[in-house]
Amino acid sequence: VLLRVNFLVSERHQTKSELIESEQQYRTLADSGPALIWMAGPSKLCHYFNKVWLEFTGRTLEQEYGNGWTEGVHPDDLKRCIQIYEQAFEQRTKFSMDYRLRRHDGAFRWIQDDGCPRYDTEGRFIGYIGFCLDISERKQNSEALLESEIRFRKLLQEISSVAVQGYDANLVTRYWNRASEQLYGYPASEAIGRKLTDLIIPPPMVD
Repeated sequence: VLLRVNFLVSERHQTKSELIESEQQYRTLADSGPALIWMAGPSKLCHYFNKVWLEFTGRTLEQEYGNGWTEGVHPDDLKRCIQIYEQAFEQRTKFSMDYRLRRHDGAFRWIQDDGCPRYDTEGRFIGYIGFCLDISERKQNSEALLESEIRFRKLLQEISSVAVQGYDANLVTRYWNRASEQLYGYPASEAIGRKLTDLIIPPPMVD
């Protein structure tokens, strides 16, 4: 009996040591990459933030615990952020959302937050883990590209002497400026969505 007890104690001690070593390796890995990582339990309250997250926000682990992290979310994004977060928890599904998070210098940066449900070895739901990346530059580039496209479309729309159309790979009309309306007689509302061959190509010339 004593030998059996000693064996079980030794086995438990070894398992505990392996778990501690595994956790240390995970924390080292989590702290060495660019991602801001968080974890939450089934209660939706966060109980872990990696070093990268804490250095980004300039806050302590105690300040971020529970719902403390929401204090850094931009007020205009907070309601939407919480809705997506809580809905994912209720459905236990993955989620991805963009929101602005306050950096340690007070500037708000755009963050892409991807969350995934976690389960233990017996299949029980134990919460979520999330990986966040700073996507501010990507957001700025996308907005600049959109503004550029809007200006370009407006310019083409106002040119009265040049008929400009846009078609997709199937020759379906996607853009039709005012000069095209005057030249071909079709208003944009009628031309867009129809094929080029149905609009301005005479039947004998379709082939």
